[in-house]
Amino acid sequence: MNGKNTISIILNCHVPLFHRYGAGISVDEVPFFQALSCTYIPLLRMLDRLDSDCVPFRLALVLSSPLMSMFRNEALIDKYTRYVKAQIAFGESELRRTENKHNDALWKLANYYYNTTKEKHLAFIEQYDKQILKRINYYRKKGRLEIIATSGTHCFLPFYAKYPEVLRAQFETALEDYAKTFGAMSAGFYLPELGFSKALEPYLHRYGINYTVIDAHAAALADPPAKTGSFYPLRLRQGCFLLVRDHQAWKEVAGNKDAFYQNEIYCDDNEDIGFKLDEDLVKDFIDMDGKRCPTGYRYLRNGDKDDIYDRSGAKKKALADAAEFIRRREAALITARSFGEENPQNPEYLMDPVSVCVWDAGCLGTYWQEGIFFLEEVLRRGASNEALSFATPSEYLCRQDSSLFQTISPEFTSSGINGYGEAFIDKPNDWIYRHLYHAIERMIELAGRFNDETGLKATALNQAARELLLSQASDWIKISRSNSGGTVWNEQRVLAHLRNFTTIYESLGGDYLSTKLLAELGATDGIFPRIKYHIFKRQAPAN
Repeated sequence: MNGKNTISIILNCHVPLFHRYGAGISVDEVPFFQALSCTYIPLLRMLDRLDSDCVPFRLALVLSSPLMSMFRNEALIDKYTRYVKAQIAFGESELRRTENKHNDALWKLANYYYNTTKEKHLAFIEQYDKQILKRINYYRKKGRLEIIATSGTHCFLPFYAKYPEVLRAQFETALEDYAKTFGAMSAGFYLPELGFSKALEPYLHRYGINYTVIDAHAAALADPPAKTGSFYPLRLRQGCFLLVRDHQAWKEVAGNKDAFYQNEIYCDDNEDIGFKLDEDLVKDFIDMDGKRCPTGYRYLRNGDKDDIYDRSGAKKKALADAAEFIRRREAALITARSFGEENPQNPEYLMDPVSVCVWDAGCLGTYWQEGIFFLEEVLRRGASNEALSFATPSEYLCRQDSSLFQTISPEFTSSGINGYGEAFIDKPNDWIYRHLYHAIERMIELAGRFNDETGLKATALNQAARELLLSQASDWIKISRSNSGGTVWNEQRVLAHLRNFTTIYESLGGDYLSTKLLAELGATDGIFPRIKYHIFKRQAPAN
C-alpha cells in the first residue's frame, strides 16, 4: 500500500487472422493494415514521445497470437507497404482534386492525411525496421510495458469447457508463442471477451497464471459476492488473483452510447472517400475480388454528414476528454477509498483501490483518430497528478498484501451483449456449435489414431489442429448489430476453416494428401509453426 489511488490501463491488442494466399490484396486483410497505420504505429510513436520527455508511463498490452503472427508475416507486411504506398499516391491525387474546391478545409484535411501517412510509413520502415514486436519488447524490457498473454486464437473459452483438449491447446499454444516471442513467461492471462467459467479455474492454476481480469458483474454476483466491489483485487480458490474491469471507464471510452469517440466533433470512421469516388480514381484500392478497400482519407465528422471534420477542434476536444476522464477516475477511486474509512473492520480496505481500464486497442486509433492523442494526454496528466499512480497489473498486485484479497468463485460471465455470452450463441449462430464440436471429436480421434507420425502426415495433422483452433476464434462467431438493426456474424470464415479441417481429415482417411493444399494453407495461416497435433490427445478434465 502506497496511499495513492491507482489506474491500470490494459489495451487488448487483437486483429482477426487473415492472409490471402497470393500477391494481390484482399479487403479482408485491410483491417490489419488499418490497425498498423491507425493504432500500432501511432502507439509506438506515442511511447517514444513519452520516453524522450521522461514521462514515467505504465501500460499493459494484451497481445494475441493472431496479431503477433501477422506482425511476423513477411508476405503480409510486404502487402501492407504496397497498400501504404498506394495511400500516398492517392493522397497526391486528392490534393490535386481538392485544391480548387471552394472549401479550403477539405484540401487541408487531404494534406494532413497525405503527410501523416508518409510520416508513419517512414517510421515503420526506418525507425522500427518493420519490427513492431521488437519495439514493443524494448519497452517491456525497460519496465514501461507489461505484455499479457491470451488464448491461442482469441477463443471464447467457456463454450469449450467440456473439452479439456481444447482448453489445453488454447492455453499451451498461446503461452508457448509468448515465451518464444519475449523470452519469458506471462504473469497474467487475458480471457477473451472476459469469458469466465469455473471450468477455467484449474487451467489458470495449472499454467502458473498469476492474475486474470473479470467483468464487474462477475465480481458482484460471485459466491460470495465481492465485498469491496470493482476497485479492489480478489482471489480464486486455487490462488489466481482477479482484477475487476472498471465498467464505467470502459463505457466512457469504448461504449456504444455516450462514449467520448461518439461525440459529433470527431471524425466518422465509416465515411471513407474511397467508397464515393469514381472507380477509375480508386483503382489501386480494388482488391483481387473486385471489392473496394478503404483509402484512409475520411473527411466528414460524426454529426451532420455534410460537415467537414475539424481536426484542430477535435484535438482540443480530446484534451478536454482526457482531463474529464482523469477527473472521473479520481472521483471514483476517492469514493472507493471512503468505503474503507466507513468500514474499518474490513481488512480488504487496507489496500489501495485500483481502476482497471480495459479497452480494445482499435478503439484508440482505428475507430477514433484522436484516441492515441487522448491516451497520451491521460498518461501525461496522470504522471503529474501526485494523488494518482499509474501501474501495470503486476506492479499494482506486488504493492498489495495478498493475504487481504477476498476469495470468491465467479459464475459464468462475459463482456458483450448483456454480459452472459449472448454475443456468441443466439438464433443466428447457435447451429455452428454442433459442427465445431464434431470437428473437435474428429481431431481427438486423429490424435489417438496417429501416434508418432513424421513427414507429410505429420504436416497434415498439425495443419488440421491449426485449422480447428482457427475455427474457434471468437471474431468469426461473435454477433454484432448491423446498421439496419439486425444481427450479423462471419459465418463464412468459420465454415472455411471447418472445410479445410474436414478436407484434411478425409484425406488422412483415404491415405491421399495434397501437398499443394497443405503448402497453401501453411502459407496462408502462418500461425503456431511449432504446433504438434498430439496436443489434442484425449485427457481427463483438470481438477
